[in-house]
Amino acid sequence: MLHNLSPENKVIWVKALMIECPLYSAAPDCPLEKYRSKPIPDKFHIVDHMSEETIDMVIDHHERCLNLREHGTPQIKDKGAC
Repeated sequence: MLHNLSPENKVIWVKALMIECPLYSAAPDCPLEKYRSKPIPDKFHIVDHMSEETIDMVIDHHERCLNLREHGTPQIKDKGAC
């Protein structure tokens, strides 16, 4: 889903996820929840200094969590599909 995004757009997605969980209540294993109480400039600084691998891990986690919470399965059917 999000894997076809450019690196810049992935960073934008993670910055948005850093601000708030789109499902309003983060899962207990959310890798970003521990940062959400920080001021926005600090959150963005953290994301700007994440490695590409960490950005991809956050996106992977978000996609699995979203799928699990919406459809009851953590499986991503086709990472190449948009």
